[in-house]
Amino acid sequence: MAAFLRVINALENIRQSIEFLNSFANRKFLGNEEFAQLLVRAIQETDDSIQVLAGGGLHPAAVSHLREARRLTEEALQSMKGGSGSETRAREAIGELEKARD
Repeated sequence: MAAFLRVINALENIRQSIEFLNSFANRKFLGNEEFAQLLVRAIQETDDSIQVLAGGGLHPAAVSHLREARRLTEEALQSMKGGSGSETRAREAIGELEKARD
């Protein structure tokens, strides 16, 4: 039962991460939240997913995709400060999150 609940929790975190990244990549704003905060929130949700799955020793392949998604999201945040490519990195992160979800 505990493993089931961990997976459900991780799936919800992944869903939220994808939503934040989609909003960033498509330049859609959520409420009046600062735009860069979309990436920060996506990182937080991805971190939660990693912690929940890895903490239970569940789905190591998914955890690997989540870690890659986190790295790409961090790159998007950094490139937002210094140039271009942030939307591309956000879309790549979405792809990794979708692989983790599958």
